Amino acid sequence: MHMGHLALRVTSAQRSADHLTDTLGLRRTAEVAGNIALSCNEKHHEIQLLEAARPGLDHIGLEVEDVRDIDRLRDALVAAGARLLSEKPQEPGLAYALRVLGPSDLVFEIYAGWNASR
Repeated sequence: MHMGHLALRVTSAQRSADHLTDTLGLRRTAEVAGNIALSCNEKHHEIQLLEAARPGLDHIGLEVEDVRDIDRLRDALVAAGARLLSEKPQEPGLAYALRVLGPSDLVFEIYAGWNASR
């Protein structure tokens, strides 16, 4: 498992994306109604900006190598008492994912692979 992406709630997705492209050299990879994805490499995105009334951390995306890893993690998380929020992809492009509520109410999105057709 490794860090896949960071999803941030921002009051102006356009202004924030402009800053990340102009200052850090990221490139926009997708943009849909206040949701802007940015990347610095071949991945779909490492940063996701979500338009919101208040800024903050929305979720952390953790990428695993194989779909079977997600199934094992889901079982272990449930056994440990974690609260599953979703067992379906919540973002365009994700092939297989689940979301879980972690410590301090932090949302983790655990996913395997990207589906370019979504």
